[in-house]
Amino acid sequence: MSNDIKISRMTSGETIMGRVVSETETTITFSKPALVFTQVNRDTQQQEVGIAPFAPFAQDEKVPVYKSSLQYAPVVVNKQLIANYIKATTNLDIPSKPGIILES
Repeated sequence: MSNDIKISRMTSGETIMGRVVSETETTITFSKPALVFTQVNRDTQQQEVGIAPFAPFAQDEKVPVYKSSLQYAPVVVNKQLIANYIKATTNLDIPSKPGIILES
C-alpha cells in the first residue's frame, strides 16, 4: 500500500510526493500530491520536513504532472516521510513502533 506513495523533484526545484494512480506516455497522475520542503524549527533551530498541498485549489484530488517537468522518475519514499504524508493528508497518525497504545 505505501509502495504507491512516491517522491520526485520537479525541474522547477519543488519536491512532490503522493500516490501514483496512473501513468501515460507523457504524464504521471498523483493522488493527493504534496510539496515536501525543509524548514528550521524556531525553538530548536533544527531542520524539519514540512508537507503542504501541491494543488490546494484543484477540484479533483488527482493531479497529472508532465513527465518532462520531472528531474527523475518517482521513487518509493522512506517510511518516516510516508507516515508524515499520511498524517498530513488524512489526519491519521501511524505509530512508529508496533504495539498497543494505552491512554490514561
